[in-house]
Amino acid sequence: MSPHDHSQLEDRLRTLADPMGLLINLFVHAPVGFAVWNRDGSTLLTNPAFRALFGSEPPPDYRVLEDSLLREHGLIPLIERAFAGETVQLPMIWFDPRQLTNVAVAEGKRVAISVTLFPLLGQAGEVQYVGATYKDETELRTLTEQLMSSEERLRLAGQAARIGIFEWNLTTGVRVWSAELDAIYGLDPGEHAAIENPQLLIHPDDRATASALVGQAMQTHGPVEGEWRVVWKDHSVHTVFARFQAFRSADGTPTVVMGVNLDITERRRADAARREAEAQSRAVMQAALDAIVVMERTGAIVDFNPAAEQLFGYTRAEVLGRSLGDTLIPPRLRAGHAHGLARSLTTAKPHVLG
Repeated sequence: MSPHDHSQLEDRLRTLADPMGLLINLFVHAPVGFAVWNRDGSTLLTNPAFRALFGSEPPPDYRVLEDSLLREHGLIPLIERAFAGETVQLPMIWFDPRQLTNVAVAEGKRVAISVTLFPLLGQAGEVQYVGATYKDETELRTLTEQLMSSEERLRLAGQAARIGIFEWNLTTGVRVWSAELDAIYGLDPGEHAAIENPQLLIHPDDRATASALVGQAMQTHGPVEGEWRVVWKDHSVHTVFARFQAFRSADGTPTVVMGVNLDITERRRADAARREAEAQSRAVMQAALDAIVVMERTGAIVDFNPAAEQLFGYTRAEVLGRSLGDTLIPPRLRAGHAHGLARSLTTAKPHVLG
């Protein structure tokens, strides 16, 4: 807080009938855990949300700078920076106060937490205390670990199906890609780590679509899916199918996005080739001078060209889906037609009548 902001806050508090009551209520009723540490790391204050989170409060001889669990995680140097005047964000960890070895704690519970520490300065700018907020990440961490427990199976499945798997931590900004996902985007294994903005891998015309899908994932509680094109380093264009979901912390804030990508370039090329062949076939059907009638194995008519309309006197709309034998074959020849059709289907010989 700047001196100007500090002065403004003091002025506003002086206008209140009970400024101390406001601050006490803010501390007591805040939905997140708060703690205030003295300069020596001993506990000055904790709020009810802190005690509810951990199932107890620190004993009198506890010193945060001597916390054995935080030391095991290598976090003491970060905490020391907070006591030196910096605001520090600790990574998410599991914490059970009953496992502390530097002090004895009889009651407590195991929770996943993320912690932000910040200095509380005196009038001269010196660090008088250190405050900390504690966020409960247990649900998110449990889900993440459940997903990680099946990571090997997912990796093997991804390799077999050439599916790329990714995880994007929204808190830290860290992105984890499988080797298959690097390949889908035309990258060497691990090359994605050097790319600051992965959206640049997407075709310029499809970036808005991709951004909209990410925005949709942030707003919904279920998976979203879509397609976009990507441009490889050799300038070739490939099509990617994506399905992903944003996972949330206990307060509903999106914290991790996980999902899969699949290269569907060949499928889309096959679809385009099939559509082109169908269009060419349709053009031939339309232009043919001979009557052409196409039927399914059941004998139902599925296509009927203009020459057939002229020959038989039916429009295409009138005959589609109807039995060819009952519609176009004279009654006296229908039994022979049915026998010949059955024989043709059995022997694969095209001759039906006669």
